[in-house]
Amino acid sequence: MYLGIKDCIICEIDKDLSVDKIKKGLSSTTFEVFNFKVIDSDILEVEYKWLDSIKIKDKIVSRKQKTVKSWIYHKINHIIVFANSESDVNFFKIKIQNSLHVIFKDINIFEKWKKDYLNKGLWIADLTNIQIKNNIIPYDDEEMINISIHHLDFKEINAYLTKRLDSLVSLTFKYNGSNNITFYLDPKSIISFPDTIRLNEMIEVFDEVLNDQK
Repeated sequence: MYLGIKDCIICEIDKDLSVDKIKKGLSSTTFEVFNFKVIDSDILEVEYKWLDSIKIKDKIVSRKQKTVKSWIYHKINHIIVFANSESDVNFFKIKIQNSLHVIFKDINIFEKWKKDYLNKGLWIADLTNIQIKNNIIPYDDEEMINISIHHLDFKEINAYLTKRLDSLVSLTFKYNGSNNITFYLDPKSIISFPDTIRLNEMIEVFDEVLNDQK
């Protein structure tokens, strides 16, 4: 897992951003810190740490540090945001958009994949498993049901992707490139990886996903 961070989303950026412009536009203060790291010639990592105030009856009783990491693909105007919660992602997106005067557009990877799959097109990775809600304990992710696609025919998979989409938790894919990399995609287009994922493997998968959006 990428430094313990569970999930990520991919967005398109509406303006060109150079590395210098990013660094100049994101300044640290007393309660928030930006750290920068060059991953490779195409990717700048931006780490954002801030103190989140915990209030009771409008009184601050404590502060909790939050961290979000992102990879900005500054040559093709895309950003990948890594976080452990949707609220952290949204806070980070608003902060970056306001600071850099840009707009992020979420990329709906799931819908694009689904359309291609139902039309029997090819993608960068092969679907191997489907995770669905347990009808007895529908809100416990640990109790979800994992089904190999080898136990389903195309009509049944089609039903999970259309008529029964509300029961779908996530999909498991096996990347077609090197090392048979496994990753997961949910209906909100959130991508996640197993704990054993390596940095170079993540870059390889993201490069392919981004190329597929062109």
